[in-house]
Amino acid sequence: MGKYKLPSSHALFQTQTVTDLLLEQLEDLYEERSDLMRQLEDGAGAATTAVNARLNKLNSALGESSGDDLLDFWDAELKAGRVPDLDMTMEDLAEVRRQRG
Repeated sequence: MGKYKLPSSHALFQTQTVTDLLLEQLEDLYEERSDLMRQLEDGAGAATTAVNARLNKLNSALGESSGDDLLDFWDAELKAGRVPDLDMTMEDLAEVRRQRG
């Protein structure tokens, strides 16, 4: 991922179109996500927490769900400019969804 820290005048950026660079970055993100998922399958403990946090960040950057309904709801609340209730339970979430239709 160090290649994304190069200056814009670097030859790597001068020889490719913006579309090519974006596609390459997306490919790198999906590859990193696959690696993280493998690490989660193999790992445990504190390392798993860090890997899971990075995986959630990648999924969010890629516009995909974290797989956790409460996290996704809290993320949507933040994006809408609202402060989420972090004490919310799954039952609370179901009630909010019923009320919002």
